[in-house]
Amino acid sequence: MSIPSVDEIKSKYEYDHVEGIIYYKDTKLNAMIIDRKNSTVPSYWTVKIAGTMYTASRVAHLLMTGFWPTGRTRYIDGDSTNLKWNNLVFKEKEENKPVCSNFERALHASEVTPTVAGRIAKLASENKHPDEYLTKLSNSSKAPLWVRDIARELLK
Repeated sequence: MSIPSVDEIKSKYEYDHVEGIIYYKDTKLNAMIIDRKNSTVPSYWTVKIAGTMYTASRVAHLLMTGFWPTGRTRYIDGDSTNLKWNNLVFKEKEENKPVCSNFERALHASEVTPTVAGRIAKLASENKHPDEYLTKLSNSSKAPLWVRDIARELLK
């Protein structure tokens, strides 16, 4: 089975980047299916396109940029079911090395870019209580260590 073209996909699906939801264009119904990986805890969203399941974060990237991502997706808040555009970070294959846990070393080594730190700060500023949000994020076991380190640094 061949992969549909970008134009075919864009003609059938749309992505609400603020809410983080992929819809069918014609019905406005949610097109995402939860993949629980044999668990009761949601793992990530998928979208079925022409009989093939794709991770929803990849489809979101395609719908926003017009091309498929070549690497992995990272979720700023650590929640792989949160597909809001400002929560997604796409890493190219060669960038997928382990992320340093120390914020300063990570920025220096370009493993975490100032853009990612800026996105976390923006998420916090959009919250009614930014300091509480950053505190919660810095203590969240769901958030990757590098995100927790950035949140702690932003609290200073």
